[in-house]
Amino acid sequence: MKPPLASRSQIFRYTRRACLLAPLLVSWACSNADSNGPNEAGGSAGASVGSGGGPPATGGSAGAGLVTGTSGSTGTGGSASPAGGAGTGGATTSGGATGTTGGATATGGMTTSGGATGTGGATATGGAMASGGAMAAGGATATGGMTGGTPDQSVGCGKAPPSNDASVMVGSGTGSYILDLPTNYDNTKSYPLIFVWHGHGVTNTSFHEYLNMHKEVGNDGIVVTPECVDNGDSWPNDASYFDALYDHFTTNYCIDESRVFTTGHSMGGMHTGLLGCLRADKLRADAVLAAPHPNGQCVEGNMAAMMSVGTSDSIADGPTEFQWWADKNGCTFSMTTPVDPADFTTGTPAEGGTCVEYGGCDAGKPVRTCTFDGGHEIPNWVQGAVWSFFKKL
Repeated sequence: MKPPLASRSQIFRYTRRACLLAPLLVSWACSNADSNGPNEAGGSAGASVGSGGGPPATGGSAGAGLVTGTSGSTGTGGSASPAGGAGTGGATTSGGATGTTGGATATGGMTTSGGATGTGGATATGGAMASGGAMAAGGATATGGMTGGTPDQSVGCGKAPPSNDASVMVGSGTGSYILDLPTNYDNTKSYPLIFVWHGHGVTNTSFHEYLNMHKEVGNDGIVVTPECVDNGDSWPNDASYFDALYDHFTTNYCIDESRVFTTGHSMGGMHTGLLGCLRADKLRADAVLAAPHPNGQCVEGNMAAMMSVGTSDSIADGPTEFQWWADKNGCTFSMTTPVDPADFTTGTPAEGGTCVEYGGCDAGKPVRTCTFDGGHEIPNWVQGAVWSFFKKL
């Protein structure tokens, strides 16, 4: 049975309207789906770049409506310790993480500029001094480095002096000595060290008061007056005694190793000359009193020399000895400058002494020679002439 014509017409209109609305419904649904879906433009991006020590990141992690950071953290000042390491600068971050609305875009990132900068370095009193320090600028660059502070100070600096210090072992024997230590001795201050060797037929006790070098030096140095090994009557024909004393005093006292001196009279003068030859690398100067020069091959060193001889001395001939020492130190023997012995004593110089210093000597190796109207003795101004010569070196 066919439906009425009016009903077919109505169905046709309804169907036509549905067809026209269908694309609009689909378009509306797709549009809603796009606007409500996930949006992560930017994502996690960025490379890590180091400039001056810290890692800068460009890009970085971002998301819609994420955290916005400004400035970052800044360290100023660094850490400092007195007489130690001092740091300036520190770590500085600029920029930060900045998020943009709707997308995650990081600009700036973490940037470290400058890195860690150390200035001043470490300073040790009486030890090593560091200047400069380590500076990081695009990496680690050391400027200055470690610089030795006082290399001439002996290992005995900082130690309390031994009690009852009066002897050392020399091989299998014992070498005793008189020690004159400054009354205000400071174990952090390095002192000159002076060895004084007596002549044949006398003791160190009598020679100690005869030459009086300890009174001339006073508190400005350490004076050691040895006795012959096992109270014998001669010095060894080598440097064994000196070496034992040198090791003992540089190990236990604060000694300026660049200012070690030796002097002696007659037999002690011969031993002084021998030490000046064998230990020129450790001695700064010697002063030979009334004795001939040593024989043999001498060690090279930065050693100055002084001699004193009486015009009527039968043990040492002044002109011969003076020429030998001047030649040894590269001086011009004919080029002299007078030095007045009156400058070395508070009284009247005995026995008409005269002193000269030579020109043209090798750098650091001056030579002073003195004569007097006498024989095999020591005038009252000689110890002053010796100490004034040592002091200026």
